[in-house]
Amino acid sequence: MDFKLKKSNLNLRVYTAAVLPSSGNENDIVVISDTPMTDWILSPDAPNGAPRTDGDVWITYTIAGNTTNILKQNAMMTAFISAKQYVNGAWVDKEAKSYQNGEWVDWYNGDTVFDRTRQTFSDITANLKECYENTGYIYAVDSNPYIKLTTKADNGIPRTMQWKVPIDFSKYDTLEVVGYGSSTTCYFGITDSLKSTPSNYTQIATHGKENFATSRDTLILSLDGVNITGYIGFYLEKQDSCWIERITLK
Repeated sequence: MDFKLKKSNLNLRVYTAAVLPSSGNENDIVVISDTPMTDWILSPDAPNGAPRTDGDVWITYTIAGNTTNILKQNAMMTAFISAKQYVNGAWVDKEAKSYQNGEWVDWYNGDTVFDRTRQTFSDITANLKECYENTGYIYAVDSNPYIKLTTKADNGIPRTMQWKVPIDFSKYDTLEVVGYGSSTTCYFGITDSLKSTPSNYTQIATHGKENFATSRDTLILSLDGVNITGYIGFYLEKQDSCWIERITLK
């Protein structure tokens, strides 16, 4: 159903642009498109009712995100998911961004593995498993807005940790990790089983890996040909650390 609040009550400005503007106003939404916008609809479901017109923009959202207050009065916190534009009789996916705190922000989308900006430290770490269990040589530290994986000062060999929830990677095209490492020898990867002995520390990336950069970046691991149900793992050399903000499957 269509969103029922009057647009005059919404703290949003929506427009299209062929290229991303250099700046905007707080809560602006820009949809990257060569097709001029005729109207816009904010709705979690496909718009119905009045016939659509070429150029109409449909924005989907969830109230679970807690990222943007869309009301001029009171509060209704939402996270925007996607934008589509009605072109030649069909809804077409379009790139969109929001202007928040002085910069254009990518919309959150895909399936979340974890996101420290949206989840508690304990909720995330409940699903992290040290590969060589109960030694404590690799462990998680809260470093909001990151989860920091680090090793003991006296650690002398590489250490690994895994996300212990199995994932069907065949459903996705990419694994995206936002974060950074203390060195470029730190990496994340995919394998088909949980590991439990020191000799397995090199086996957490049997189906692909991506090394961390030393500054915050979005790292993308292609899942082309990865048709397994498996696990995400993290590899640290000796006294290395890595900081992870979120992990998303798309």
